[in-house]
Amino acid sequence: MKQFTSIEKLDTDSLYALELASSVSVLLLAFGLIASMANDLTNGSSLLTDSAVMRRIWSLDASTSATIW
Repeated sequence: MKQFTSIEKLDTDSLYALELASSVSVLLLAFGLIASMANDLTNGSSLLTDSAVMRRIWSLDASTSATIW
């Protein structure tokens, strides 16, 4: 059963990478939800519209899910 150690290592590494991507996406989704609610509750004068850095992070978060899928 342990004849193909390289395939087993690739399988383990790919599983780790997918679990890491899943964990990061959950964090980004939670951050996006909080930021969008703050933006909505302050009538758009909050984190997302006033800060150039936050707009870049928001666009990166929005494009990452399309790239993964």
